[in-house]
Amino acid sequence: GKKIGWFTPFIGYSQDYLRRGSFNESEASWGIRADSKNYRATNFLVGARAEYVGDKYKLQAYVTQAINTDKRDLAYEGNFTGSNVRQKFQGVKQAKNTTWIGFGVFR
Repeated sequence: GKKIGWFTPFIGYSQDYLRRGSFNESEASWGIRADSKNYRATNFLVGARAEYVGDKYKLQAYVTQAINTDKRDLAYEGNFTGSNVRQKFQGVKQAKNTTWIGFGVFR
């Protein structure tokens, strides 16, 4: 971003990678077995940082909005205990929008 006095607006891009390991719930009656799977999330970021320097303290604050531009789907394929039939399981969906807010005081 470009610093304007004490204020710095910015835009950005991020790639997040998630690897879910394989699991096997064979001890449960309705247990699921699934292979490992990799997921990717692409985010567009927009935000601002601010900094104020006083006599003895420095104050910093930021706010960032992340917008997930991918499918956000964490579904996976697996099978129930005792079955070889592949099923598609709906995983949780990643959030479309995430906001981070931070504040700090330094001496």
